[in-house]
Amino acid sequence: MAGRRLWRGSATLFGAVLLAGFAVVFMASWYGAQAVLWQTEQDRERGRMWGLTCIAAHRAVQADLVTTERAVTLAELRQPGSSFQPFLPAGMQAVDEAGALAAGYGAILVDGVPMAVCSLTGTGLTERESSLRAGAIMAGLEVV
Repeated sequence: MAGRRLWRGSATLFGAVLLAGFAVVFMASWYGAQAVLWQTEQDRERGRMWGLTCIAAHRAVQADLVTTERAVTLAELRQPGSSFQPFLPAGMQAVDEAGALAAGYGAILVDGVPMAVCSLTGTGLTERESSLRAGAIMAGLEVV
């Protein structure tokens, strides 16, 4: 009788430890999946902000704010001058201001016609490219 109680007690203890182990593994995998999902969403939003800033640079070039080959700053897009409306909303945080990626905006001359150019650099872009591209397309860029 005492042997059966001991066996039942150890089986119950083993079951409880096994259940706790499964719970820990499940929670760790769930939190890991959530971290990946959060990073993907954050990259998609960064891509959208980059796309919106590219569109603002394009509009600045179309409005003849930029007529030569040069870099365009975010300050120029936010406060372009007396005859222009802001191309970039004052409250919008640009990608390079978020600190994760470096973005460049500018204009080049193609057959004497200025065209907006945007670039995005940073670590791990090859793994994050699909999320960033999806965000840029959400912003309205047709060709990324």
